[in-house]
Amino acid sequence: MNKVPKSRLCWNCEGSVSLAEETCPFCGVSVVPASLDGTPPSFAPPYSPSVLQSRDVPPSPYGHVEESPFEHRKEGAMAVEETETLVDEFKKTIQAVTLLLSGSVFFIFSLALALFSTNGTFTLQWDGTLWYVYMLLSLPLMIFGWRALLKL
Repeated sequence: MNKVPKSRLCWNCEGSVSLAEETCPFCGVSVVPASLDGTPPSFAPPYSPSVLQSRDVPPSPYGHVEESPFEHRKEGAMAVEETETLVDEFKKTIQAVTLLLSGSVFFIFSLALALFSTNGTFTLQWDGTLWYVYMLLSLPLMIFGWRALLKL
C-alpha cells in the first residue's frame, strides 16, 4: 500500500499543494498561514481577542437615536398620540379633497359657460326620463371614491 502524500488546498487557485512547499506551484501564491504573536502557524487562531478589544467601534451612520425601540412606553399614551395623528391626517385629506373638488367643479363650469354660451345665456336640456341611469352610474363611482379616500 502506498502512502498518500499530505497536501493542502491553495486559497487562490484551489490547487493541491504539498505541506512541504511554501508557495503554490500553479499560481505562485504563498500558502503558509501568517503567524500571530509568535505562535506556530499550525495553531494560530482565526482571530486575536487583543486585536478585537483594541479596535474602536465606528460611529453609526444614522446619527444618534433619541429613543430606543426597546424602551417601554405607556400603551395608552401611544394610542392617544397615534389617534390624534390619524385624525389630523384625515382632516387634512378631507380638506384637500374638498378644495380640489370644488375648484375643479368651478373650473369646468366656467369653461362650459365660456365655450357653450350664446349671447351670455347658457341653456342645458336633459331628458328627465333617464334619471335612474345617472343614479346607477353615480353610486359605484361614489363607493369606489370613498374606499380610495379611506386608503389614504
